Parts: sequence; structure tokens; C-alpha cells
Amino acid sequence: MKRTIRQRQRGMTFIGLLCILALCGVIGYAGIRLIPVYLNYMKIAKTMDMTAGEVKGENPDPGAIRRILDGIGRSRTRPRLRPRTSRSRRTRTAC
Repeated sequence: MKRTIRQRQRGMTFIGLLCILALCGVIGYAGIRLIPVYLNYMKIAKTMDMTAGEVKGENPDPGAIRRILDGIGRSRTRPRLRPRTSRSRRTRTAC
């Protein structure tokens, strides 16, 4: 009797496979959603470390910190568009 039960209990069941696939799907979805957040956090942390390195020991005012952060942003990215460099015109249309 014991031998027949052991012979029937070999392998993985379909429900077990579905549970494993669902778990892998949840982990994959969480990774897809959390990786951009983590990368953004690391970028901000690196910028804050660079800012702290430039003002070390000083007691800067908020304007000085803003200028430092603006300089770091300009060196790492392409130039930003200012509102006056791009103009848009409103056209009047008849109803």
C-alpha cells in the first residue's frame, strides 16, 4: 500500500507550477516598477553628495545651494529650454 502512494506522488503538480509562475510574475512586476524609482533615488543621492562635497564646512544659504545644484544639473544634462527661447502663437479659428 505504501509503495503505490509513493509512486503516485512523483513530480510537480499543475497547481504547484501555477503558484511558482505567479510568484515569479509578482517578483518580476515589482522589479519593473521599483528599478526606475531606485535609479532616481541613486541619482539624487549622488547629487546631494556632490553638493555636500562642494560646501563642506561652510554654512551656505539656500541660494548658494541652489546655484551649486543648478551647476551640477547643467554639467550632467543637456541645456534646458528657457521659456523665452521657445515661442508659441495662438491662432484664431472660426467656429
